[in-house]
Amino acid sequence: MSNSGNELLRQALAKYASSGMTAKTEDNELSVEGSTSGGNQSRSRRQSPASSRQPSRVASRAVSRNQSRIQSRSNSKDKEEKDDGLDEDELVQAADKLSVHEGAEPDVGGDHMGQFSSEQLSSALSALLDKVSEKRTTEEGLQGICSIMAHKYIGEFELRNRESYLDAFKRSLRNYKSLKEGLLASRGIALWFLQFGENDDSAYSDIYPFLKKVISDTNTSSITAQIIHTLAFANFIACEDYRDSVDIIDLCSKQLSDWKSAELTLMALNSYGLMMTVLGGSNIDLAKQIFERDYNYHYELLDCDDVDVRIASSENIALMYELSTEENDDSTNQEDDNENFNYNVAGLDFLDHDELLDKLDDMSKDSTKKHSKKDKQHQKQALRLVVASIESNINPSFKMNFRNIIVRFSTWTKITRLNAFKLTCSNGLYMQFVENPIMPLVFGSSIDSIVGNNLNGLRNGKAEERVVVDSKSEMAKYRSKSLNKLRSNKNMVPDDDF
Repeated sequence: MSNSGNELLRQALAKYASSGMTAKTEDNELSVEGSTSGGNQSRSRRQSPASSRQPSRVASRAVSRNQSRIQSRSNSKDKEEKDDGLDEDELVQAADKLSVHEGAEPDVGGDHMGQFSSEQLSSALSALLDKVSEKRTTEEGLQGICSIMAHKYIGEFELRNRESYLDAFKRSLRNYKSLKEGLLASRGIALWFLQFGENDDSAYSDIYPFLKKVISDTNTSSITAQIIHTLAFANFIACEDYRDSVDIIDLCSKQLSDWKSAELTLMALNSYGLMMTVLGGSNIDLAKQIFERDYNYHYELLDCDDVDVRIASSENIALMYELSTEENDDSTNQEDDNENFNYNVAGLDFLDHDELLDKLDDMSKDSTKKHSKKDKQHQKQALRLVVASIESNINPSFKMNFRNIIVRFSTWTKITRLNAFKLTCSNGLYMQFVENPIMPLVFGSSIDSIVGNNLNGLRNGKAEERVVVDSKSEMAKYRSKSLNKLRSNKNMVPDDDF
């Protein structure tokens, strides 16, 4: 990395520090349950009466804090004096935690788009590729590359290095030494197709047998789950022949029939649905035939202990109803979208329509004691859309808030595809909507308001870049606690003698 590149990246990382939602957090959301122990510990400290019983400790801590602050300022000055000598290793350690800072104003001159220039990102990515090639820093390099690829569109200015990235991901996945390395490498391949793989059948033909072999060689369900998603996502981005989707559907079907874990089953359901949006849009008769084979798996999974599996299964069924009627609805005016009429279920006559509706309706009113309150609320909200869609052909309405812009997705096809992109990009989804030319091709007019708003912001010199915070993330929990605290403070009645 050149000295000028070092300086640019150093300044960028100093100004746009991590907001807490790094790739590491996103990766954990894919494979393991998040920990909330930090929040509980804070609560227990606030509830402790020790401070009221021992005021001397409070004074002692105050003195200690003052001394600590003085020392911290002194250290900070020393660090600033040494910044000019910041070496490449320190830069890349910061780069591997790279994330987009909320509310910061970007430099929109030249080839700048968002918070970082092409030169800054290229310098960071080059150094991170070097880290991937070293055994002791492979995970750090993979995590940094995945974070940048998720949050930024680099497909144009990094086109010359496209093969280097794919080779690095394949090498790491072939010889991964830890679960994290395997997950990052597999996710990196999905992100590679998002950046470079549009309509690239040859790249997919190369990666398909490689990923199939990794699945056959691994006994880890988390790795298998991530690879299935990567295969489906790569197929969706790169393949022009819908018949390739049948291979992925068959792979997912095997996972549905042979339970290994909730995570793997959920990923198989999501990937199955994504591939059905491809197959059903091109050959609905073949799609119906395959779904008839797999319908019983979906119906049985409606009773799964995992709420996300139950919901995903029901949404796949709703998707198939939608695809089965689209060919008959082409002549219908948009103004009739909300009118209630019965589905023409020709081709889905293998299922008991009334039995299915009764089942889904019961799920939308879940009162089972074995399910948690949170799970029941989540299921009710999702199943109401499914029931309305299947019973009355009322379009689903899924809303997302991007920078105070409400974006609606009103078909199961778009919602299914949105879920796949959310899983791949996580908190970088917003910037992919803004920058990546694939997104308008996939989502059409649904995201026009996002792109238009960003262009207006750039013209006015006031564009902002914000990470879309997942509702289950630690940052979202922190915000919720802060808002609750503010509300409680507003409701406090002041003492009369104050």
